[in-house]
Amino acid sequence: MKVAVRASVAEMQLSRSRWAWGGPLLTTASGIGIWAFSLRGVELRDTSELGLISALPWWMALGPLLLIAAFLWTLWCSCDSRVRTGLLILETAVFVVMLFGTGLILEPLTANHVAWRHVGIAEVIHSQGIDGTVDAYFNWPGFFAVAAIAVEAVGPLETVQAVEWTPVVLNALYVLPVFLIAQRLFGSDVPAWT
Repeated sequence: MKVAVRASVAEMQLSRSRWAWGGPLLTTASGIGIWAFSLRGVELRDTSELGLISALPWWMALGPLLLIAAFLWTLWCSCDSRVRTGLLILETAVFVVMLFGTGLILEPLTANHVAWRHVGIAEVIHSQGIDGTVDAYFNWPGFFAVAAIAVEAVGPLETVQAVEWTPVVLNALYVLPVFLIAQRLFGSDVPAWT
């Protein structure tokens, strides 16, 4: 009798751990849905001197908050470690897009002045060549010479549209080294992911 009860309890625990990722995944999907739905109603004309945040609906904050809750839930869920890692990677990637991509999705042209400056310098190098007396950018023109090739290939406006996603891409790329450093410092995954 005791053996059957233990087997039944062990089977229930295994079944529960198999589906432990369901709650965090549903919470993540809800956060993404609320965030994406809230983007539909944003009017850029409502932007004030505070910037884009003044035009966003207050309930848009529920998307990132649900994503944070899902992230914390995933950290302490009793699911398979590969599933847990996959969920954490997904939630981190979505959070980076939410933080750094919202303005890019809403605005027709980027407000990132650095993107405009870099594409402009690449355009000048493309059209006039390298002049080391103009600016410090022209003293180390390797990056901008390569960027000039991109400007020539696709045009300045298309280059700006590609460059505007640079903050999202770079912040996504920063996650791995920061995670590895934190993992080395703390010796555990939970504080490293946090």
